[in-house]
Amino acid sequence: MTENLMTKMKRNHYTFFFEYFNLEFWEELSVQTNLYSAQQLNHKSVKTNAHEIGLFIAMGSLKYNQVRMYWSRELGLPYFVNAMTRDRFFELRNYMHFADNSALRDDSDKLSKIRLFIDCVKKKCITLPRPKHISIDEQMIPFSGRCQFRQYMPSNSNPLKLKNFVLASTEGLVLDFKLYHGKGTVI
Repeated sequence: MTENLMTKMKRNHYTFFFEYFNLEFWEELSVQTNLYSAQQLNHKSVKTNAHEIGLFIAMGSLKYNQVRMYWSRELGLPYFVNAMTRDRFFELRNYMHFADNSALRDDSDKLSKIRLFIDCVKKKCITLPRPKHISIDEQMIPFSGRCQFRQYMPSNSNPLKLKNFVLASTEGLVLDFKLYHGKGTVI
């Protein structure tokens, strides 16, 4: 492994995460969430901010079996309990949005609803140093949501997946990617 990669590996995984998803991303996500809630709740916003939205990530790293466990008396963590109520969490989860539905006009961009997320990750990936040896590979991402371009692979334990074409270093670091979204996908 290169010395640069070894130095980066010693850093905390949260540091890496926030290099990909900076404060600007969280602020835009909170703006879009507030906008969507106002559209759905007759002009009454949930009035969230980047800090509240960021709690979703912290919760994902602990991996309790059920979301309600973060607020339980036995397992509840003061950080979550003091930051927001359980009902507030579920309200934010219901209205979390990455894009303004009323502004989506480009039918050719099948990823427009998550473009904020994809662009944020891609922006960081393309800034990573390019090693001498790289490879292009196909990555299958487990996915159980609704999506018109998900792939069905009946032989796998998790048969529904999204196909992703990846440019990667020999160490497995993703340098660029392109999600497959149908026959029109240009690599």
